[in-house]
Parts: sequence; C-alpha cells; structure tokens
Amino acid sequence: MPNTKPLWFNPIPPVSEYTHSHVVRCRSGLSASKQSNTKPVGTKLRGLDCWFLTTSDSNTGYQLLISDNLLPQVATGIRKPHHSHCTGEFAKSNEGTLLRPVYAAHSHFQNLKQRLSSNIALNLVLEHESFIQGAAITAFAEQVKLDQANLYYLHAFRCHEPSFASSEVTSNKQTLSWWHEKWYQFSHHNQCEHWQLGLGVLTHTGQLEISAKNNAVPTRPDWHNQFWGHFDNWLPASYRSKISHAQLMQWIGIFRYLYNFSGRYLAIPQFQNHELFSESNGWGSVEHLVDTVNKFVITFQANQ
Repeated sequence: MPNTKPLWFNPIPPVSEYTHSHVVRCRSGLSASKQSNTKPVGTKLRGLDCWFLTTSDSNTGYQLLISDNLLPQVATGIRKPHHSHCTGEFAKSNEGTLLRPVYAAHSHFQNLKQRLSSNIALNLVLEHESFIQGAAITAFAEQVKLDQANLYYLHAFRCHEPSFASSEVTSNKQTLSWWHEKWYQFSHHNQCEHWQLGLGVLTHTGQLEISAKNNAVPTRPDWHNQFWGHFDNWLPASYRSKISHAQLMQWIGIFRYLYNFSGRYLAIPQFQNHELFSESNGWGSVEHLVDTVNKFVITFQANQ
C-alpha cells in the first residue's frame, strides 16, 4: 500500500527533483528554400529547435529524465507539424511532428511519476512556467492531495559576491499572481557560488519552515545549465547542426550516462574513482569517446 503519512509526519527527508526546460538545435532535414526532402547541391538545410525538459536530483544533479517535443513520424504517420514553442523557421522536421511543449510536459511528468516510488515524500521544484506546473500537478495530484508531494517555483540569480540578505525564509515574503502564491526571497550559497533565490510555494498552505526550504531548494540552482553547458562543450553546436534528431537523441543519451556515472561532472562518491571512468579513458568529448571505443575493439580483436 502507498505511504499515506503526510510530509511533516515522515521521518525520512523528502526526495527533491528539479525540472527545467532548454532548447537545442539540430538538423531538420528540410531545405532552407522549400520544405522538401530533396534539395539541390549546396542548398542550406534548415535547423530544428527542439524543446527539452529535464528533471534532475536537487542534491546531486543526477539527470533522472530527459524529454523533448518531437514525436517521431514512425509513431504517428503524420507529416503536418503542430504549432511550436520555437519560431516557425526552426519548427519543422522530416523526422516527425514538433508538438507544443505543453504536450511534452504532460508526457514528461507522467513518465516521471512511473519512475518514482509512490512510498516516498516528494518535492517538485519547477521552472516558473504555468503549463509546466499544470503538467506536474496533473501527474502528481493524488500525492499532493495526500500531502505526500509539494510543488514549488524557483527563480535563481547568481551573485558575484556574498549577499547580505538573510538565508531565513521569513526574511522576505510576498503573495503574488492571480493564484495568490506565497513567494519567499532568501540567499543561498554553494561552495564558492552565491545566489539570490525566489521560491514560490504552490501547494503548501502553511508557513514554510527552514527545514522544508532546505529540503526543496537544489544545492546548485543551475543544475540544468551545468548539464547543457557541458553537453555543448562535449558536442558543440557546429556538430549538432549537421546531425538528425535521432542522432542527437543518441548522443544525449550517451552523454547523460557519462554525466551521471563518470564522476567527471557530479560529486557522487561511488562513481568518482571507478577505473572504467578514469580521466585516462578520455570521456571529455565525442572524439575521445570514439577513439577509446575504437582502441578497445582493435585490442579485443587482436587478442582473439
């Protein structure tokens, strides 16, 4: 049976997940002059802007789930694209239908619900976007109703030097928007980085306690920027513009695995010193990865 104890009664700290969006451009397969699968020699291809939604563990940055808004044609048989979050020039592909981000968000949170145990208390920290909130509350409505899940908006602003503002959640509270959300402003520090945070409480009705704030707020408020920034260095835009959406998803899947488990990017102790992921294996770029795999295959074949 699912755990029906409210968050305040559960002695185990809630699991906190942080969800944010990002746009990545790849090749669309369509020419710039006309939307066709055939093109004259030298014709420039259009780009495709895919809207991604990532959910990471708030404490470690572990990338739990990555979704995007391109529905492959093999699954739909539909060629006419829906309206997109992206500009019309970069919103069409010969590989499938670019759905509105709201559809991708609902699919993302339904999948996330399947991956998380129903026996845990949960904090969902969200990018400040109403349809992302709507998708999250739809998927986790039962847990929220049972006080097993709380939803929050988060705004984060990096400071160049420590802020003199209080880290106490009661230091600055405002009720904002049509929905009368309670927003708290406070400072946050992580290693040598300093932040000003705005936390919007979407489901919790009482006063936000310091312990609840500490459980909800990510240790690093820009986990999404860190992940995509490292991915940009690993597979630069100049390369991504030449590959299809299917190839992009393969590389994102490979990089997500390396990001989560290599110890190169995240301070997860059990993976940091594993010999498989040592710096000498060269996971720092696609070229190094391919070179490592090639050397392994050549060595393996030579020993047969």
